[in-house]
Amino acid sequence: MAKTREIDQNIINALKAIETPILIKDSVRIIFADKGRYQTRFEHIADKKHRLKVSDIEMAVQILKQPLAVSGSKKKDKTICFYGKRRGNQKITYLKIVVDFRDQKLGKIVTIYPVKRIIT
Repeated sequence: MAKTREIDQNIINALKAIETPILIKDSVRIIFADKGRYQTRFEHIADKKHRLKVSDIEMAVQILKQPLAVSGSKKKDKTICFYGKRRGNQKITYLKIVVDFRDQKLGKIVTIYPVKRIIT
């Protein structure tokens, strides 16, 4: 039986409002990954345990186009993490966007969540 989690519908609406594909440098396109194991990608990102706000989702496109820092993932080879600063005076100051690049010209957003520091 799958776990039931609390999902913020406002976050899902903000995610659906983003026009995809998102074009970043060198004509690389980024879209949202289709599904996770037990929930859709939008439901995973909108999970209340991520502590996201609608303003964070609105900043996601800007962070992908002009990241504060970019690093490879320690867990997966073809995954890149984009970091950006959150709006306002937040206790957790950075936003991390994890993108899977199995294809060099197409990335899929896996998850978005706030972090306290940038790990490079």
